This record gives sequence, C-alpha cells and structure tokens, in this order.
Amino acid sequence: MKKIVSLLIVMLMLVTLASSLAVSAGAADVFSFWDVPKDRWSRDVVAYAWRRGYMNGVADKYFDPAGSMTRAMTVTVLYRIEGSPEVSETARFSDVKSGAWYADAVSWAEKNGIVNGVSETKFAPNAKVTREQLVAILYRFASNRGDDVGTKGDLSVFKDNKKVSSYARDAFAWAVGTGLVNGITADTVAPRGNATREQFAAILYRFDTAGSDGKVCVLHDNGYELSFEGEFGGDELDLTKWERCPEWIRADIGGRWEDDMVEVKDGKLILNAGIVDGELVSGAVRTKGLFEQNRGYFEARMKFQSAPGFWGAFWMVGPMADNDNGPIDGCEIDIVESFDVVNHTINHAVHWDGYLENHDQVSMGRSNPEYYEGFHIYAVAWTDTECDFYIDGKYSWRTTKPCICEVPLYMKLTTEFGSWGGVVDESLLPDCVEVEYVRAYRLAN
Repeated sequence: MKKIVSLLIVMLMLVTLASSLAVSAGAADVFSFWDVPKDRWSRDVVAYAWRRGYMNGVADKYFDPAGSMTRAMTVTVLYRIEGSPEVSETARFSDVKSGAWYADAVSWAEKNGIVNGVSETKFAPNAKVTREQLVAILYRFASNRGDDVGTKGDLSVFKDNKKVSSYARDAFAWAVGTGLVNGITADTVAPRGNATREQFAAILYRFDTAGSDGKVCVLHDNGYELSFEGEFGGDELDLTKWERCPEWIRADIGGRWEDDMVEVKDGKLILNAGIVDGELVSGAVRTKGLFEQNRGYFEARMKFQSAPGFWGAFWMVGPMADNDNGPIDGCEIDIVESFDVVNHTINHAVHWDGYLENHDQVSMGRSNPEYYEGFHIYAVAWTDTECDFYIDGKYSWRTTKPCICEVPLYMKLTTEFGSWGGVVDESLLPDCVEVEYVRAYRLAN
C-alpha cells in the first residue's frame, strides 16, 4: 500500500475521538489518562495522537481505550485524515442533524462512497462499529484515494473466517494481507466483534506506516525518524556502517572474537560461534566511529542460537570510566542477551562506572521458549528519564536509574563464549545468531 495518506506521514498517527469529538489545539502538556498506563499496549499510539491535538479523552483523565467506536466517530476520523474538506451538501439522513459534530463527515463519506446508511433515511451515528464494518469502511476509503487495495491475505487460516460477511470478505482479505488486522487469537479474527478505540488506533497506525518502509516510528508521546538503517544484502559486510570488532579474549574459558566468524548471506548478518584449531571463536561487529547516538529508539530483528555455552547480544556502549559518577559519562545498554538457551532466558541490562571495583548495574531476565524460536524484534527506547525495553513491540522492562548518560553510544552485535552462557556442548557447534536488520531512530523535529 504505497500511496499512503500524505497528511498521516507527517503526523504518523490516527485520530480517535472523545464522545463530544471536541479537539483542543492547546492540549495540556502532561499525558494523564489513568486508564492508559505506560505498560498498556496502546499507550504509545494513544499518547502520540493526543499530544498532536487530534484526540481527547471521554472525560477528565479518562480515555476509555476499550470503549467501542461508533459509525459517527469512524467517518469523522477519516474525514479529518482527509483534511476536513469543505462540504456543500447536508446529509440526507433524518438522524444526522445539521450542525452535529459528525454532520460534515457523514455527508463527505456518503458522497465519496465510503459509507452508506443503514437504510434509505437512517445513518445510525451512535451504532457501534464491528471489526468487519471498520475494515470495509477503510477499504472503501483507501480505494477512493487511489491506494493499492489489490493485496489479499488468506482468510482460511482463521477458523472463524466463514463468519466474515460477504460484503466484507474482500476488505477483510485486504486488511489481513496488508497487516492492518491481526487475529484476536492465533486462529480467530472475530469479524463481528465490536472495534474498540485502541484497536482502531492500532489499525490506522498500521495503515499509515505500511508504506513507510520502517522509516517512521511512534513511541511514548513522540515521533521518531530513522537515523541508521543496517540491512544485510549482498554477500559482504557494509563497512560504511559496520566494522568487525577487534580480537578479544575472555579470561574464564578462553573464547575470543575472530573476523572470519562474521559473514553476510541470504540477506542476513550471520555471527557464527564454533571451534577453530582447538579454540572457541565467535563473531562480532560494531558501529564505533561510524554511527553513535545519544538517546533514541534502537531495534534489531534477530534469531538466537540453539546451542548452550555462548550467547548473542544486541547492545550499546561508549566510554565506561571506572569511577563513581554514575552513567552520566558513559554506560553499557544491553538491549538483549540470549544467555540461557536451556531455560529459554534472555536478559536486559544497563552497566555503568566501568567493569572494575566501581562497576554497578541493573538487569532483568525473562524466560519464554518462543524467544529461541524464529526471529524476534528486540528494542530499547532511551529517553531523558528511563530506558524502556521491548520484545516484538510489547513492553518488557523499564529502568529509570541509568538514563542520564550524556555521551553518544555505538551499537554492537556479538556472539560470545563464556561461563555465563552455560556449559559448552561441542557436539552442537558450530552454531550462530542471525540478524535481519538493525534500525536506530532519533526524535523527529
């Protein structure tokens, strides 16, 4: 869906509306909806849309993220996305009164074939919108704009696919095929369930960014723009973005980094780990001197190893003075470390004040067999006050202690042998960690 709404590319986000749909250009500076806490999955998109002045709560400090969208809200969102064009005709429906907050939107949507009435004379503005109704409206909106709506997904993978009404099947297949709609569960899409305000926000966010090729990102209250993109095409490491890490030896079991253990093939960075001439060797790359950044959002899509005794890591580091000043003059941010294959555990951590007697750190381990099955996206949002860690876009852990680092850090992708990774099973070597891409973002102006 390449021809995406140009206005949204600037704003990155959609609109969800309060029941009055009053929009304040001078919204308060403090995001204070008690029902959208920082660990709620929709927090980022709701906060961004609110801060941009396109979304209010339904009451003071109350957003109602699980509340249902109505027909009037839905068409008004799309009308605003389109830039609220002037409407010369009034709605023909008897239940859409002139001057109602949704009247112009209904007239515009009907005129452009985006939505019909529930009868010849009724629009039912307060009726709740189902998921299939929502995607049908979006489908017509996209088609009306000239967007490519030819992509179709396979609805048969969902066991409730026969519940999709005939009028909405093409629209639902398009929404699934373009990633706008995910299953409510792994094998159900609940087409006739009511669409909630936060679900609508998520769908329209995907609608907006589907053609952006990963170059925009929304987190917390803010929009981010791409500052580094590390793809791994061809068969050689891009030395304008990465360098192989210098040889380094671990004292505990003697593992070391070796240039030949780094390779690029099939669109991926391969960080190998194995035994060469009787030595445990592995691969590592970094952006030192090529890309360094202070604060922002950093992510990598990775597939971890299956053998114990070593680990893969996506991390950031810079100066690590051995003093007791805290992280202000440098730290290490371990976005993810795959240190425990046996127990399917990964680790997030931050270290500061060097690696000697003044060393300090905070960390969090999480266990899930899925972390060691296929590719997953591991990320950190580093702000003025905290580091928030994410796995596949879902909040994983937060630390507020080390985030006053005032120096830029560079990124590293490594595999590493060491006792922390468990006992080496030589029969399972060689093994590797694969990386599909790395991206960094900075706050957009």
